Amino acid sequence: MVLLSMFAAAALGLAALGIYGITVYSVTARTREIGVRMALGAKPATILGMVLSRGARIIVTGTLVGLITAFVVSRFMASLLYEIRPTDLATYAAATLIITAIALIANYMPARRATRIDPRVAFSTE
Repeated sequence: MVLLSMFAAAALGLAALGIYGITVYSVTARTREIGVRMALGAKPATILGMVLSRGARIIVTGTLVGLITAFVVSRFMASLLYEIRPTDLATYAAATLIITAIALIANYMPARRATRIDPRVAFSTE
């Protein structure tokens, strides 16, 4: 059980790192666009919402695909589960909440950094 918990924690860490990396890449690729928006008067809250909404769409899509896949695969693994039904709602809810919370935190950090982009620096890149 300890080994399984360690693997689960490692997978959760890798997932958070992947989401963070995707969001950082997205913000870096859109630095010029964000700089233009800031130069034209966009408020930091607007930029934060723009980046977070893009990340939220990815999180929702990944969560739905993961839940559907887990539901299908759990049917085949029912014989390996001890005193837990393959469709245990509490387990699915807890896993979904934990993964979503970590994904939102991993998405928030680069989004917060995007609100601090200086338009002059954004135009001087490249």
